[in-house]
Amino acid sequence: MEVPNKRSLHIDSQLPVKVAKWRWRTLYFTIWLLAAFLVISIFGLGVLALVAGIEEELEGGARMLALGAGGAILVVGLAILKSIFPRESIAPLFQKKN
Repeated sequence: MEVPNKRSLHIDSQLPVKVAKWRWRTLYFTIWLLAAFLVISIFGLGVLALVAGIEEELEGGARMLALGAGGAILVVGLAILKSIFPRESIAPLFQKKN
């Protein structure tokens, strides 16, 4: 003979189910904040590398590496920024108005 447990008991479908929405909203908001911080950090790192490549304190080879790294980091940052927003949400911003 089976012993009934909480899962096997009949649950009345009329009872409201409480879902802790504030936890999910807090998690969602936190993830977006972290993502924004990451993107801003990537752009800051790219600009910092470009500025280091422009200044004359470094030798020629190090300046070229800094410029290349800064440009590559900015391109990767733009690709990440482009992938965040769907094409349908950005396209109306660049269409000509009649």
